[in-house]
Amino acid sequence: MAELGYVALGIVVGVVAYHQAATIEKRSGVAPWGVSPPFWAATFLFVGFVGAVVASPLVLGGLAGFGGYRAVMIYEQQRGGRLLGCPTVAWGIGCGSLGAVGARVTSTLVWGVVCAFFALLAALVLSVTETIKVRAERDALIAELNTHKSAVAGLQAASSTSRPSPESTVLTQAPAPPSHSSPTHRRSSFSDQTAAFPSGSAAAPDLLPRRR
Repeated sequence: MAELGYVALGIVVGVVAYHQAATIEKRSGVAPWGVSPPFWAATFLFVGFVGAVVASPLVLGGLAGFGGYRAVMIYEQQRGGRLLGCPTVAWGIGCGSLGAVGARVTSTLVWGVVCAFFALLAALVLSVTETIKVRAERDALIAELNTHKSAVAGLQAASSTSRPSPESTVLTQAPAPPSHSSPTHRRSSFSDQTAAFPSGSAAAPDLLPRRR
């Protein structure tokens, strides 16, 4: 039964090492010290198994301390403040001490199950908190977008009401003077000339040739 607990501790240590190495490689683009995450997992699996055989409470305490430190750090990043006013390192030390003492008092396997239960509970709380945060940010973004759309619609409505109608912008143009080459202008000019010399007047010029 004890050997099963040692193997479980070794596997957990290897999984944690792989996850951390993969996270560092994803962020920086380079694996820690140029070593791939699977190699880190295999190395720490062996180290964790040997450490569990030699001093299993210390290994379990180290895992509990690391898990508590990570959980509190993520919670503080989500909330933007310290948990109960205590620093993150203090939470890590407290969780590690609790894990080591619990494994020493009871057994590594039993206390390991208890620590795994609390780890899953912390992961669930962090997941729910992250979901609530994402939904709040989404709602704020949607509200801001709707406000922007309303402002744009108001500006468009104001510009359309202040714009003059096409009928009011039509300018009345004076009619163009008739062309001198048009027949109407020729007839009117000839009528004006003949009206200046009435028939029977002595001053009217004799335009027809006379016979001699």
